[in-house]
Amino acid sequence: MAQATKVYRDALAEQRELEFTLARGYALETVVMPVQKYVWCDPPNAKPHFCWRTEGQAVTRRVKVDLNAVRARSAEISRRLPGLRDDANAGAAQCRATYPRD
Repeated sequence: MAQATKVYRDALAEQRELEFTLARGYALETVVMPVQKYVWCDPPNAKPHFCWRTEGQAVTRRVKVDLNAVRARSAEISRRLPGLRDDANAGAAQCRATYPRD
């Protein structure tokens, strides 16, 4: 059933994110930045010691967006949602008929 409703759920999630973006006035982007950390190293066949290690750290930052384009995409998804919901319901009904619960 999850496969039958995936497109609808993805559209709902995108619609929700677009609404948040419009409310904030900007989008959020998460990127992984390299960060040097001084950590305890315990290599095999060697004496434990401190060493520098590069690790990734997720950083969320603001991204400027074209709010008119975001509004247009939101309106497009809103127009498509009823049809996607109907398709999801039909697919779920088919799954329930094919694999009934006991």
